[in-house]
Amino acid sequence: MLSKNYTIISLYFFVFLVISLLTAYFPLWLYKGLQLDPKNIGYILSFSGILKASFTIMLALYIKNNNSLKIFLLYLVFFVFILLIFLSLFKSIFSYQIMITIILIFLIAFSPILPLIETLYSSMVENPFKKYGKVRIGGSVSFCLGVFIFGYFIEIYSIEIFPLILASCLILMLASIFVIPKNFKVKKNHNINKFIKSIKENKDILLYIIVCSLLQGTHAMYYGYSTISWQRTGLDFFNIGTLWLFAIASEIFFFLIIDYFFKSSYLYKSLIFCSAISFLRWCLTYFVENFYCLLFIQTLHGVTFALTHYIMIYFINSKVQKESRLLAQTFYFALTGGFFITILTISCGYIISYFKGDEGYILMSLISLFSFLFLIFKGRLHV
Repeated sequence: MLSKNYTIISLYFFVFLVISLLTAYFPLWLYKGLQLDPKNIGYILSFSGILKASFTIMLALYIKNNNSLKIFLLYLVFFVFILLIFLSLFKSIFSYQIMITIILIFLIAFSPILPLIETLYSSMVENPFKKYGKVRIGGSVSFCLGVFIFGYFIEIYSIEIFPLILASCLILMLASIFVIPKNFKVKKNHNINKFIKSIKENKDILLYIIVCSLLQGTHAMYYGYSTISWQRTGLDFFNIGTLWLFAIASEIFFFLIIDYFFKSSYLYKSLIFCSAISFLRWCLTYFVENFYCLLFIQTLHGVTFALTHYIMIYFINSKVQKESRLLAQTFYFALTGGFFITILTISCGYIISYFKGDEGYILMSLISLFSFLFLIFKGRLHV
């Protein structure tokens, strides 16, 4: 049996391998492999975001203890695996409507997996808020490896190999879930009433969740349209891949060092710093086209994504009662991926279609500026 830390690291590693595939190549497989119309792909990804948020929150309410987390993870990953097999093998006999329905269920079923793993981390690791960077780095490394290594194989063998790669990663994820120990501490039942009571007693919980989710949501333009934008400016795929590599490398570097110096007293000032750097990053990304300048701008990902995420997880593990942590993390992920990313991705799509440029980054900048001014106006949080 693996030690608790290595078990969690392996979980992060394999779940982010899958996330790298879903982020970088899943839309391409829907378009070229399943022959879906790009407009319908956009609707699927947007609509599934709202449904994912609802499902993730509902599932969290039924989690009774940490042992049930393992069971839910096993069932969810296996269910996602079966749906992928059905899509791959029987795509020629499914109607368009059935195929879209299966894709939606696939995305919704996968959505709670990362929040559940974050909760397992909080349960299995002693002093979780002091070790998150070291453990989470496995996910950053695997995302980077997944984008480049799997991209290489897809370029050689075509997008048709995508389901095989994704299925293999899901099997590895299942194996990592099986080695989760059975003897880690069981927490009290998660209760929505207790969570609401916690928010009433500590209003900073809701503030941190909303602001961190909103700042994460400002990555919508970057995640959804940056590759298209850079290709339009004349960058080749190698340079575009290098830009992504610099962003993930800065994230990895951040997670390597953050645990050594971050303290609870830094939470609020760090959140203000993240909002300011987010504003700077999206402004520069809009105005700058030079490749080497973009490389520097990409290193700000270590702040706009990694530090923002670290602040939220640190806050939950150090300031939120244990029985409310799962719901706090669930609402954070639901707001980020299910609401803000969805709404802002749709908004950026409309902006791009109207202006025919990168004006979506202006919207991201304005939202970051709003977050910065709001935090300044709110004043120092007493946490």
